Amino acid sequence: MNRKVLTISLFLLWIMGFTVFLTACSRNCFVGNRVAEEGFYRLDVDYMTGTDRLTMEIQANNTLSVQFETVKGSIYMEIKDQNENTLYAGNGKGVTEFSVNISESGTYSIYVEAHHAKGTVHIQQVVGKKVHRG
Repeated sequence: MNRKVLTISLFLLWIMGFTVFLTACSRNCFVGNRVAEEGFYRLDVDYMTGTDRLTMEIQANNTLSVQFETVKGSIYMEIKDQNENTLYAGNGKGVTEFSVNISESGTYSIYVEAHHAKGTVHIQQVVGKKVHRG
């Protein structure tokens, strides 16, 4: 009788632990590599559920060179200027390499939201014809 109670108790504890793990990882979880430096942002996602935000100082007439691809799940990215105007919003499907021209100097925001996702977000500031890397 004691062995049966112990077995059932351990099984229930295992189920509770597994449930907590799944719940925690479904709210905000990141497995991968993130690099954010001046003029450079790289997010290599093996698994992500949650958000990532950063700001980047960019001078007028520069360009953001973007590589953005969603392989699994969903990744949504937005790039906004200092006045909160959206310069880019998309899901990383279809066109995966593009440029965003910057007309005014200022602080630009990059927002990434992912759900059970795998993919990449790479952004480099291009100064003139030269790629700027931190």
